[in-house]
Amino acid sequence: MGLLRAFLALSLFALPWLWFSIAGGHAFLVGAEPGAGSVLKDSPPHIRIWFDGALKPAACVIHVENGEGQRVDRDDSRVSPGDPRLLEASLPLLPSGKYRVIWHVKAADGHQAEGDFFFTIQPGD
Repeated sequence: MGLLRAFLALSLFALPWLWFSIAGGHAFLVGAEPGAGSVLKDSPPHIRIWFDGALKPAACVIHVENGEGQRVDRDDSRVSPGDPRLLEASLPLLPSGKYRVIWHVKAADGHQAEGDFFFTIQPGD
Protein backbone atom coordinates (compact mmCIF):
# COMPACT_ATOMS: atom_id res chain seq x y z
CA MET A 1 0.00 0.00 0.00
CA GLY A 2 2.88 2.37 0.78
CA LEU A 3 4.36 1.84 -2.69
CA LEU A 4 1.01 2.67 -4.31
CA ARG A 5 0.73 5.91 -2.31
CA ALA A 6 4.28 6.88 -3.27
CA PHE A 7 3.51 6.21 -6.94
CA LEU A 8 0.30 8.27 -6.80
CA ALA A 9 2.06 11.14 -5.02
CA LEU A 10 4.85 11.11 -7.59
CA SER A 11 2.31 10.99 -10.43
CA LEU A 12 0.41 13.99 -9.08
CA PHE A 13 3.66 15.92 -8.75
CA ALA A 14 4.85 14.97 -12.26
CA LEU A 15 1.53 15.49 -14.08
CA PRO A 16 1.73 19.31 -14.29
CA TRP A 17 5.30 19.09 -15.59
CA LEU A 18 4.28 16.53 -18.18
CA TRP A 19 1.35 18.70 -19.31
CA PHE A 20 3.61 21.74 -19.58
CA SER A 21 6.11 19.87 -21.72
CA ILE A 22 3.36 18.63 -24.04
CA ALA A 23 1.67 22.02 -24.34
CA GLY A 24 4.96 23.91 -24.43
CA GLY A 25 5.31 23.46 -28.19
CA HIS A 26 2.14 25.37 -29.01
CA ALA A 27 2.45 28.94 -30.22
CA PHE A 28 0.65 31.34 -27.89
CA LEU A 29 0.40 35.04 -28.67
CA VAL A 30 2.59 37.04 -26.29
CA GLY A 31 2.53 40.52 -27.83
CA ALA A 32 1.34 42.63 -30.75
CA GLU A 33 2.11 45.95 -32.37
CA PRO A 34 -0.21 47.78 -32.39
CA GLY A 35 -1.56 46.26 -29.22
CA ALA A 36 -5.03 44.83 -28.86
CA GLY A 37 -7.52 47.60 -28.14
CA SER A 38 -5.01 50.37 -28.79
CA VAL A 39 -6.05 53.78 -30.10
CA LEU A 40 -3.50 55.27 -32.50
CA LYS A 41 -3.16 58.83 -33.78
CA ASP A 42 -1.52 57.67 -37.03
CA SER A 43 -1.79 54.71 -39.36
CA PRO A 44 0.74 52.01 -38.40
CA PRO A 45 3.11 50.88 -41.17
CA HIS A 46 2.74 47.21 -40.21
CA ILE A 47 1.21 44.67 -37.88
CA ARG A 48 3.59 42.57 -35.80
CA ILE A 49 2.52 39.65 -33.63
CA TRP A 50 4.93 37.74 -31.38
CA PHE A 51 4.39 34.17 -30.21
CA ASP A 52 6.12 32.13 -27.53
CA GLY A 53 7.42 29.54 -29.98
CA ALA A 54 8.70 29.13 -33.51
CA LEU A 55 6.20 29.22 -36.37
CA LYS A 56 5.98 27.35 -39.69
CA PRO A 57 6.27 30.16 -42.26
CA ALA A 58 4.16 28.54 -44.99
CA ALA A 59 1.17 28.11 -42.67
CA CYS A 60 0.89 31.54 -41.04
CA VAL A 61 -1.14 34.56 -42.13
CA ILE A 62 -2.42 37.94 -40.95
CA HIS A 63 -5.50 39.63 -42.43
CA VAL A 64 -6.49 43.17 -41.48
CA GLU A 65 -10.06 44.28 -42.15
CA ASN A 66 -11.70 47.69 -41.93
CA GLY A 67 -15.07 48.34 -40.26
CA GLU A 68 -16.91 47.11 -43.37
CA GLY A 69 -15.06 43.78 -43.35
CA GLN A 70 -12.90 44.64 -46.37
CA ARG A 71 -9.32 43.43 -46.35
CA VAL A 72 -6.91 46.37 -46.13
CA ASP A 73 -3.45 44.85 -45.53
CA ARG A 74 -0.95 44.43 -48.37
CA ASP A 75 -1.41 40.61 -48.45
CA ASP A 76 2.28 40.09 -47.62
CA SER A 77 2.16 38.43 -44.19
CA ARG A 78 5.30 36.50 -43.34
CA VAL A 79 7.27 35.01 -40.49
CA SER A 80 10.29 37.22 -39.91
CA PRO A 81 13.51 35.69 -41.25
CA GLY A 82 15.33 37.07 -38.19
CA ASP A 83 12.84 35.83 -35.57
CA PRO A 84 10.83 32.62 -36.14
CA ARG A 85 8.39 33.75 -33.42
CA LEU A 86 7.36 36.98 -35.20
CA LEU A 87 4.53 37.16 -37.74
CA GLU A 88 4.21 40.48 -39.57
CA ALA A 89 2.35 42.18 -42.42
CA SER A 90 2.65 45.62 -43.96
CA LEU A 91 -0.17 48.13 -44.24
CA PRO A 92 -0.95 51.00 -46.60
CA LEU A 93 -1.81 54.39 -45.14
CA LEU A 94 -5.13 53.73 -43.37
CA PRO A 95 -7.86 56.30 -42.68
CA SER A 96 -9.47 56.82 -39.29
CA GLY A 97 -11.56 53.90 -38.12
CA LYS A 98 -11.67 50.60 -36.29
CA TYR A 99 -9.64 47.68 -37.68
CA ARG A 100 -9.71 43.96 -36.99
CA VAL A 101 -6.53 41.90 -37.11
CA ILE A 102 -7.18 38.21 -37.80
CA TRP A 103 -4.31 35.73 -37.50
CA HIS A 104 -3.80 32.02 -38.14
CA VAL A 105 -0.55 30.26 -37.26
CA LYS A 106 0.95 26.82 -37.19
CA ALA A 107 3.61 26.19 -34.57
CA ALA A 108 6.81 24.35 -35.41
CA ASP A 109 5.35 21.32 -33.59
CA GLY A 110 2.34 21.32 -35.96
CA HIS A 111 -0.31 22.70 -33.61
CA GLN A 112 -2.53 25.43 -35.05
CA ALA A 113 -3.88 28.53 -33.37
CA GLU A 114 -5.95 31.50 -34.46
CA GLY A 115 -7.35 34.65 -33.02
CA ASP A 116 -8.19 38.27 -33.62
CA PHE A 117 -8.02 41.68 -32.00
CA PHE A 118 -8.98 45.26 -32.80
CA PHE A 119 -7.21 48.59 -32.92
CA THR A 120 -8.51 52.06 -33.76
CA ILE A 121 -7.00 54.96 -35.67
CA GLN A 122 -8.30 58.23 -34.27
CA PRO A 123 -6.23 61.31 -35.06
CA GLY A 124 -5.91 63.81 -32.25
CA ASP A 125 -6.97 67.43 -32.35
